[in-house]
Amino acid sequence: MRHDLRNGQDPNFLSVVEGVRSADIAFANFEGAVRPPDAELPSEYHPSDAVTLDCLKWMGFNLLSLANNHAFEAAEAGIQYTEELARQKGFTTAGTGATLEEASRAGVLEISGTKIALIAMDTANCQTEKAVAGPGGPSGINPLRAECIEGGGFRLNPEDLSRNLMAIEQAASRVDCLFVSLHEHFWPEGGRSEWGTPCSWKREFSRRCIDAGACAVICHGIPRACPVEIYRDRPIFHSMGNFIFHSRMDCWDEQMIWEGIVVTGCLAESRIRDLRILPIILADEKGRADVPFVDRWFPTLAGGAAAERILDRIFTESEALGTEMQRSGDTYSIMLS
Repeated sequence: MRHDLRNGQDPNFLSVVEGVRSADIAFANFEGAVRPPDAELPSEYHPSDAVTLDCLKWMGFNLLSLANNHAFEAAEAGIQYTEELARQKGFTTAGTGATLEEASRAGVLEISGTKIALIAMDTANCQTEKAVAGPGGPSGINPLRAECIEGGGFRLNPEDLSRNLMAIEQAASRVDCLFVSLHEHFWPEGGRSEWGTPCSWKREFSRRCIDAGACAVICHGIPRACPVEIYRDRPIFHSMGNFIFHSRMDCWDEQMIWEGIVVTGCLAESRIRDLRILPIILADEKGRADVPFVDRWFPTLAGGAAAERILDRIFTESEALGTEMQRSGDTYSIMLS
């Protein structure tokens, strides 16, 4: 995220904003880092400005994951500064800290006596290995590392796996609802054509998170909307795609990368119910999606052929995982008991 979106006037963009604002809990993965004042950084780093956090606050978000492969965009000092600044602005955050213990700890948001917790982690690929928090600092991310295994696939680091599952179990015992955020770059070896089929390691790990007490697992990293899986009547979102994607890279030129979903639901008796999936498409300030990708700053509600394309893909891929959905206009619903 590189631009302030508060001047957007397109009705479909403002509808998205109003939807976020209407929620008691609004989660996003903040994929970046804010440059500390007067920091001198190498040219290969691409930090965000503090105004991006102001923009997310204006939109209505209050729960942020900071653990991802761009957390190091302002070096070690930027990880600490981003966390401190986000909390000063009223966000509850998770996924970074001055020590590994702090980075693994849940952020807790209390609303009307209900305690909501977030634990966030990153698969710490080569881009973020240097940002992993250590026992004695400096500030870093909460990692979930892995190694390639013979014959294909990945094996999760046993210490990272054990630490995170224990953190989930401990946090879940103290709050009413716990969300787990996983930013992952251990993608299917077949490339983009296989993004819609979640890797076996991710499905297994997400289920173990729910067994440990998570109410939902929210995955991101794959830059397009992926299927929704239901396990023990709790949702696993394998990726919601891009909500804001201010990229200058020509490699992200496929339409599906500039589409995503917004998911809403109700929290009752420590369970998430009545999920609604709304398709979004990234557009310019006038709501136009037929413009260069570099100008498509704003998330807008999708309609017509775009909504049909996004929802059909989500439905087909989710159905393959056993998820039942009901269609109503440009929205899919998942009823949870």
